[in-house]
Amino acid sequence: MGSYSSDKPRVARTVLPGTLPVLEGVRFADAVISPFEVEPRYKYGMGAKLEMTPDVVTAQLPSFVQPILEKYGMLMAFRAAAADSDSKEGESLGNGAYEGMSATVIRFPDDNSAKAAARELDAVDLARNTDNESVMIPDFPDAFSHWRPSVPTIGVSAPHGPFVIAVYAGRHSVDKDALISMCRKYLSAQVKSLDNFHPTPVANYRSLAIDPDHMLTRVFHGFWIPEVGGVLGPEEDVVYTDHAFLHFQSDLPGRAAVIHKAGVDRVAVASQALLFRARDEAAAQQFLVDVGTPKNKAKDVPPPRGVPGAICSQNETGMYKFQCYVSYRRYVAQVKSEQLIDVQQRAAAQYALLAKNQ
Repeated sequence: MGSYSSDKPRVARTVLPGTLPVLEGVRFADAVISPFEVEPRYKYGMGAKLEMTPDVVTAQLPSFVQPILEKYGMLMAFRAAAADSDSKEGESLGNGAYEGMSATVIRFPDDNSAKAAARELDAVDLARNTDNESVMIPDFPDAFSHWRPSVPTIGVSAPHGPFVIAVYAGRHSVDKDALISMCRKYLSAQVKSLDNFHPTPVANYRSLAIDPDHMLTRVFHGFWIPEVGGVLGPEEDVVYTDHAFLHFQSDLPGRAAVIHKAGVDRVAVASQALLFRARDEAAAQQFLVDVGTPKNKAKDVPPPRGVPGAICSQNETGMYKFQCYVSYRRYVAQVKSEQLIDVQQRAAAQYALLAKNQ
């Protein structure tokens, strides 16, 4: 384990007010539908993000969106995107390189704010080019939409309760009816999901449990910290459902298959590791093999001593050169590093933390 600790941290009793909305945001992420769920051909994940402020949303949406979101009091947003082929530099929905869509679901304080925001988002974008034309989406009379006859894309801003469903969809060639059909199909699925989601009122955010499934106290955090959950971020120290976690994957059908096979229902995301909770110990053991076995250009490297069943690999093309998977009972964890000895020590510490945290 080297200098890494296997001591169990405690769950923070309080969360900084500025990060309280993240607890609601991870709930919200589970209510967002991936384009892949609507059209299985869109099997390549094109990125996902929990966005807590308007300036973060405009990292993917046009800059004119930010003042509109600020004006109407955006609370949070979640973006999920998928397409029929992997993207390459210079390729986009706008030039017909692939077919797919990017969907951003935005929560506002109330229904009226959402309706006004949807109307203004569409109106401002519509006016940016004189060739743009308004479009009606069947079954969604309140949706605002437009396209440009010379471009194979369409944009939709559809209010639904306190939410706005913002869709940008594209095809390989110009086909207005097909674009409308794509958006109609997605909106139908997303509206149904939102109807089953009960947003927590802002005044009740403090009622949300920080770590109800004890995932954050089991996942490796690098150097020891006394407590977890006090400071939350959209990309670390959060626990997603399996459905929400899949939004972030690049191989959507492949990852979904192994996740569902193992009955994974929770995934803790820390800055140093991932922790999966499987159906039972047998499912966890199989999941370890399924996700840990080296693929493509990766190769086996020695696992840490004293950690039964650990699988480690090296991949020169990955974000991190080395990774290890360990399992204990119904849990499987992944740790990464640029150095072999370091990833081995991290894996040993993660295994010990799981073993001591029952």
